[in-house]
Amino acid sequence: MFDQAARFLFRAKRKLDREWRKCGAGVLLSWDRRCLAAALGETGGPRSLLLEYGKVQGGGEPPPASTWATAEEAEAILRQANQACAHTFDLLGSGPVNLGPDIDWHKDFKSGHQWPRSVHHLRLQWDDVPAGADIKIPWELSRCLHFSTFALADWISGDDRNYREFKAQVRQWIATNPCGFGVNWMCAMDVALRAVNWLNAVVLFRHRIEQDQDADLFGVMTESLWFHGRHIARNLEWQGPRSTSLGNHFLADICGLLAVGSLFAGSREGQRHIAFARRWFETEIRRQVLDDGANFETSTSYHRLAFEMFLWADSHTERMGTPFSQGYRDALQRMASFVKAYTSPTGIAAQFGDNDSGRVLSTGIGPSGDHRYLIDGPCGFGGRANRLLLRGRLPAPAPAVFDDSTFPTSGYWFAQRGAMWMGIRAGAVSHGGAHAHADQLSFVLAVGDQDFIVDPGTGVYSPDVEKRNRYRSTAAHNACRINGWEANTFSAGKAGLFRMHDDTRTEVMEWCRDKAVTRFRGRHRGYARHRDGLVCERILILGPERLEVRDRFEHLEPGDRIEWSFQFAPRVTLSRAEGAITARAGSQGIRILTDPRLEAEVADSCHSPEYGVELAALRFDLRVVLAEAGNPEYALIIEQLPGTAGSA
Repeated sequence: MFDQAARFLFRAKRKLDREWRKCGAGVLLSWDRRCLAAALGETGGPRSLLLEYGKVQGGGEPPPASTWATAEEAEAILRQANQACAHTFDLLGSGPVNLGPDIDWHKDFKSGHQWPRSVHHLRLQWDDVPAGADIKIPWELSRCLHFSTFALADWISGDDRNYREFKAQVRQWIATNPCGFGVNWMCAMDVALRAVNWLNAVVLFRHRIEQDQDADLFGVMTESLWFHGRHIARNLEWQGPRSTSLGNHFLADICGLLAVGSLFAGSREGQRHIAFARRWFETEIRRQVLDDGANFETSTSYHRLAFEMFLWADSHTERMGTPFSQGYRDALQRMASFVKAYTSPTGIAAQFGDNDSGRVLSTGIGPSGDHRYLIDGPCGFGGRANRLLLRGRLPAPAPAVFDDSTFPTSGYWFAQRGAMWMGIRAGAVSHGGAHAHADQLSFVLAVGDQDFIVDPGTGVYSPDVEKRNRYRSTAAHNACRINGWEANTFSAGKAGLFRMHDDTRTEVMEWCRDKAVTRFRGRHRGYARHRDGLVCERILILGPERLEVRDRFEHLEPGDRIEWSFQFAPRVTLSRAEGAITARAGSQGIRILTDPRLEAEVADSCHSPEYGVELAALRFDLRVVLAEAGNPEYALIIEQLPGTAGSA
């Protein structure tokens, strides 16, 4: 009762505060400037603040490019920086788009929709836009992740063009985005990540700033960062200290407060930001990271985003000489173990749940699905440079030692036998299903250096609600469905975009590893709301060259329709011959043998490896309509083709 009353009072106070801020923005900014002047009073001025921040966070002479990038990676970074200098951006599936001589930071350049610049952010609604418009485009552009790419390109080439363009874009952004007005102040998460990226560029460009006397730029930039910190603090994405709904948005908010607070560490406000952020990082890593190491939002891609934020904060405080607790470090190791487990032998992360391609810091190069830069050990193309941005000279966390790759609290199971590797989703839907999919008992499969059966991805969020729901539906995943029902329900329309009910109540009855095979057995009751006692059970038996899939059902009736869809990775070809399906990709191949009672069909499909990106792929469908009641069982055998790489 006390918590309910506290939350009610917090919401009432916040509503009154926001109504006042809609009307009193000018008065508020005047007060903020006076507070900034007081904070700067005992410092050497804006330039000194920026230089000191850069020094504390490891700025100095750039390390040789050969220590963090190959020649090919360096060339790719230069290419990315040149495109950003020319105002050409490829964001969230837009394809390369040139934004002209003056960047319009308020426009979704993918759909053409324009948000008004002069409307207070509290009067704007993220869902009050035409169909197809995506608010994530201006938000992503204004996060300014490309500023780090400018700095790395400067390290490689020594060409000060990248520094000059960084300064020009900062000036233009501030001039066209007055504090509190327009789309880029709507979401505190994006305000916070922008502050992190601006200040990271300050660290990387410190050698330039030392030689630069541009007092006007440093003044307006410092003022804007002060506004960023105050804006985040006034618009935290929570419902107060007793909130039960904190997630990745709140983590980003406290990243921003830690960064801005560190810049103004000599002021009382800066110290308050730092203290608040430190307290909540320690709290949230205990709450958002489950005891098996997985993030509680039931998504491998959001695990990556949360891990980046926890990892960045750890690096930041370590360099300040005030490291987090040992419990925090232990949680990072557990998170690293999960990354290692869900990375297939191809080096690409298995997609489970939503993927909005969100990052804290990024070079803009390398496969978006490669998460290995987060952990100690070898990483893929661009991985060392991405690791450098997050960790600097600090080592990446090493995975904790587990006996096997099982994550029962979060509901993920991984196994490898010979060339065959599989990942299984079987667990509770947490955090209200905000980023979960209806993927219970779904699996992914890689053979050797090729992904074959994959999760379809996400598509988009608000621009296309139908597509959003299609990608997270049961039918889109490698699981069975009955009579077209959803295993986990979610509401249609924008109101249900980030909600999913846990109807399945999944349980795992067996996980057994012996010398020859790994055996999994799980069941869910996602369809029992339509008929009492209706149960789906799946058995997976993985050997060095074979995966056996057995699906059992209880309490089926005549006329019930059972369907399966198996989603294949792009570039996998399928052919039918002699009652089997053959799938090939590169040097690998598999044969799929199905129960003769099932009708089989190969169909066109789509795969979304990144937010807003869709690639052509194929799907293998199976179906049967029952003639009589019973508890039937159906089998599917997947074998590695003899003579392919890695086979006996």
